[in-house]
Amino acid sequence: MSEKVAWFKDCIAKIKSHDQSQKVDQANELISLQKEIETLKEKQQSEMSDLLTKLAEVQTSSKNAETTNVTTDIKNTTKGCMKPDDSVNASFLRREFKISGHIRERLKRGYSENETVDAVIRAISLHSSLRSYVETLKDLSLAKLRKILRVHYPEKSASELYQTLATIFQDPKETPQQFLLRSLDLRNKVGFASKESDCEVQYDEPLIQKTFMKSFETGLRDDILAANLRPILRLPSLSDED
Repeated sequence: MSEKVAWFKDCIAKIKSHDQSQKVDQANELISLQKEIETLKEKQQSEMSDLLTKLAEVQTSSKNAETTNVTTDIKNTTKGCMKPDDSVNASFLRREFKISGHIRERLKRGYSENETVDAVIRAISLHSSLRSYVETLKDLSLAKLRKILRVHYPEKSASELYQTLATIFQDPKETPQQFLLRSLDLRNKVGFASKESDCEVQYDEPLIQKTFMKSFETGLRDDILAANLRPILRLPSLSDED
């Protein structure tokens, strides 16, 4: 009888020991799973952080590109051929064409006058009456092409552009970055118009740059931002990239 009791107790002990061993194994497995989950979370957070960083870099690069690159494509906004009296006119030029900037950039990069003329013609819409006309002209000089473009896409004079630059201010729905780009574009237009041979009033680059910096500073809606930018804007060596 005592042997049976002892055997029974031994069985119960083994069962308890086995249950405890299973519990320990389950606890260890749970701890392991928790560690794996934490590792996955950290990895996901790291990947998300990298993605956000790359996105910020792309956005910054895109904004910088807007200040240095010039749009050279003309979108055909009408089904028929474009004519000088179309309603597109100056607003279309400012928004889409920006031929003046295209010419300036190519000349700055060392392209010849003939190469620049060819590039500007190629930038005009293929179905445009303007392109058909300029392609028939022989020995077309850059100066003559500029005059044709100014007739076809009426632009303000250098004095009108300068007065606009001197009184420019940030619109209520315009971000500081957008206001800066608009100011830079207007500054460049003043400089380009001043270099035309038939320009009545010419403005030198130091005066244009000084007017631009002052107008941008006073035109900002955020007084605190303007105060913080003031020392930077007044640096003699300040460039567009800065």
